Amino acid sequence: MVKLLQPFLQDAISTMRIENFEAFRKMSRCSAPFSASIQNSTEIFTMTFTQQEVLFNLPGATDLQVQLREHVVEDLMSNRTSLLRALRKNEIVAIGSIDALARLNEAFSTFVRGAIRCPSLPALLHNYQNQGTGGSRREKV
Repeated sequence: MVKLLQPFLQDAISTMRIENFEAFRKMSRCSAPFSASIQNSTEIFTMTFTQQEVLFNLPGATDLQVQLREHVVEDLMSNRTSLLRALRKNEIVAIGSIDALARLNEAFSTFVRGAIRCPSLPALLHNYQNQGTGGSRREKV
């Protein structure tokens, strides 16, 4: 089983909306309007930021195309690297305007700062990190 980023992000953003609404609102408002196409080795999806919500997989053009390596999300969420460092090391490749890149940086920074204050985030991150290892998906028979 491969790690799926989109469900993790959807769950984390939904959790942040419930558990830290002020951070969610700040993330949405500082980024909107903004849309990014996200691609890793197993997925391609879009995220669209509006004043009130973050929507996934809306049709249409995006402001930024982002390609990322699998481990970079865990490194970013665990504060082992920064977005700028990941861009410099080509762990994240972003194609778009400087304004779009600045919005991505602001959205992601606000997301991380808000999400780490959510009581449910450690479990979500743990589940994401253990996808495909068999460690957390084992069922009793």
